[in-house]
This record gives sequence, structure tokens and C-alpha cells, in this order.
Amino acid sequence: MFDSNLNKDKLLRLKLGAGKVIKGWEEGMLNMRKGGKRLMVIPPSLAYGSQGVDNRVPPDSTFTYILNLKHLKDIF
Repeated sequence: MFDSNLNKDKLLRLKLGAGKVIKGWEEGMLNMRKGGKRLMVIPPSLAYGSQGVDNRVPPDSTFTYILNLKHLKDIF
């Protein structure tokens, strides 16, 4: 397991389109609704690619996430 916030008090908060998460998360979260659940299988090309992340993510890693969207805030 690379990451999880299942047993943490603080939820992950992010703004789509801000470039703060891997591209696979940006694309995988599009059109989600509050209360939605989604299985995301993210290929290396939408994650960390052939470079990986030193001592954390091997090159060419595919990520699998189960995402539960708890809150949603629309900004226009």
C-alpha cells in the first residue's frame, strides 16, 4: 500500500485542475458526485511514469485507488 487516509481524521482536500495531484486522479475524479465511490486504476503514463519517485514509487508503477467522495464544492 502506497497511501491511505482511511484511518485518519483529516480528509484529502484538493482542487481539480490545480496540478497538485497526479493526472490520473484529475481525470479519474471528473464527473464524480458527492457520496460517489470509484475504483481508479491509473497507468504509469498518468502517474509517475518511467521515472518513479526515489525510494517511494518504482518506475512504471500502476496505481489502484478506491475513492469515496465525501464533500463537493462547486466553484464557478
